[in-house]
Amino acid sequence: MDRAAVAVALVRAATAMENNPAVNPDEAVRIATLGHPQGHPGFGQPGTDLFDQVTGVLRAACHWPTARIDGIPQAQAITAAYAEAGRLTAP
Repeated sequence: MDRAAVAVALVRAATAMENNPAVNPDEAVRIATLGHPQGHPGFGQPGTDLFDQVTGVLRAACHWPTARIDGIPQAQAITAAYAEAGRLTAP
């Protein structure tokens, strides 16, 4: 895992949610990693591994019980994204 890339994507996702309250965490991660809120990760597609890594980190940080992260409350996801980005880039 490229910790720096995951951290950057987490900050981008948090920023997307802060800038648009209608964007849910799944859409924000898609924006940050795939370039579009409806981007579709697929085998061999650019950004797919990063999408999977960022989704996994965010889901774990929020203790979310399912693979679908769209239901994570936005405030919780934003806080977790910034916290995990800081953790991943700490010396």
